[in-house]
Amino acid sequence: MSVKKEHVLTCPNCGHQQKLMIWSAVNVTFDPAMRTKVFEGEINLFKCEECDHESYIEVPFLYHDMDRKFAVHFFPKHSIKNVEFLQKFNSKGLLMTEDENLKFEVPQYLKEVHIVFDMNDLVTYAVFREMLYDYQNKKMTD
Repeated sequence: MSVKKEHVLTCPNCGHQQKLMIWSAVNVTFDPAMRTKVFEGEINLFKCEECDHESYIEVPFLYHDMDRKFAVHFFPKHSIKNVEFLQKFNSKGLLMTEDENLKFEVPQYLKEVHIVFDMNDLVTYAVFREMLYDYQNKKMTD
């Protein structure tokens, strides 16, 4: 499931306020058109209606591909210095996903979410996983 929420943001250049949809997660299996938006850098991009200033809104963002069984999670670089952020990970750098309140089993690939701190790295990793999946499935059908 893709997750988004509308916010009112102020342009850091001219002070104009406008609404922007901020995405925190995209599931490209359920919402394939979002893949292109992520790959073209259109997700969480603020474009001022007044002065044309553009800036990326750095918020945590999960890219999830159920068909290819991988997920990659972007976090802003400044998160690295936050103790509360670091406490969310085990010693192997994996997000701790164990939650007694979950009513369903979390697939293994979601327990091993790849973490990045740059949106370009998110796109590069997603392309790598797509290519790897396609290669391995072609090889298996040959």
